[in-house]
Amino acid sequence: MFLSQLKEENKELFLKLCVHAAMANDEFADEERNTIQLYCTEMELPMHIPEINADLDELLAVINKFANETEKKIIVVEILGLLKSDDKFDEKEHVFFDKVKESLSLSDEFCDKTESLLDKYTSIYKELVNLIY
Repeated sequence: MFLSQLKEENKELFLKLCVHAAMANDEFADEERNTIQLYCTEMELPMHIPEINADLDELLAVINKFANETEKKIIVVEILGLLKSDDKFDEKEHVFFDKVKESLSLSDEFCDKTESLLDKYTSIYKELVNLIY
């Protein structure tokens, strides 16, 4: 939704974080892979799943250093969308998400509101799809 607003240098960092997110529960679901490909399209990048060449803490430190406050919020919104894209949000994914929000210094209030709004958005989207098809 908002990924085109990321600075060019942060787009690839975001994709790497997506791979970490997809693997948070040791299961790279097809829905997560498809979502990452849609993210590439939205950011006008070639479709690819990047190699992870840094551990999560190192990657979050780099993102925290180079992303501004708005970009951090965008990253958290989109990562949460990715984590929920397979209709599962298990304990390992919760732990991953908590680490991301803490590393990027985003409040629980912002993240809780984000999750609530994404759940509403997903519900409305599914209703529209069912109405059309």
